[in-house]
Amino acid sequence: MAKKSIQQILKQIICLCMIVIVLAPIVLTLFAAVKTKAAMTLSSPLLPPGLRILQWITLKRF
Repeated sequence: MAKKSIQQILKQIICLCMIVIVLAPIVLTLFAAVKTKAAMTLSSPLLPPGLRILQWITLKRF
């Protein structure tokens, strides 16, 4: 019984890692899409944009 539960936990951890690997580039692309060029140079592209920097106008070009 304990062996099955450990295997199940390992499967869930592996699945969660796969989900993060798939979703991370999508989230980073969305962060970059709503940042201005000035905001991209001032902060890391990995960080979400601040509320003052958030420019929905940049999304209109898509």
